[in-house]
Amino acid sequence: MMHLFCGRELVDWSGQKGWRVDLVQDWCDPLHQARPLRGVCRESGIAFQAYSLLNAPGWRRKHGRNMVLTHPTILAIAAELETSAARSAHAYPHSLSPWQGTSLAPRSVFDRGGLRRVVMAWALAREISVLPRSTNAVHLAENLALLPNGASEPEPLVLPEDALRRIDELDGTEGDPYG
Repeated sequence: MMHLFCGRELVDWSGQKGWRVDLVQDWCDPLHQARPLRGVCRESGIAFQAYSLLNAPGWRRKHGRNMVLTHPTILAIAAELETSAARSAHAYPHSLSPWQGTSLAPRSVFDRGGLRRVVMAWALAREISVLPRSTNAVHLAENLALLPNGASEPEPLVLPEDALRRIDELDGTEGDPYG
């Protein structure tokens, strides 16, 4: 039987006889990495899924902008990947861009989708299942464009260990947007 629980309910529900928790979904992003809860999930063999990985609503309310996709470290990593020799192996072609020919067209592949791709690659490398939240049609198209779908699409982005470490170090650096 599959059950979906809010992460904060894990301890209460997992202690009840007859219940098995398969998946915990909670807010997690590079600035709030939910490490204690992820640790409990890992030790218990429970899958962890990040909610609002790309921008928790509290960040925008508190700071007036997307704190994840505008963070200097995320921007720097994306720029480094773009200018590295590995760029052609990791960046998706402009022909896949949902903003091609629009006023939203990025100056480079890392302006929009690439930043999301960096954050998602970090999460997957840290064994965090991702569920990007959006009701914005453009953002939904951007997220879908990141998924490999046949031979013409990119292979999943694998971040260098240094980039993973730098993103790991962001945990808690911006405080709590809800506090």
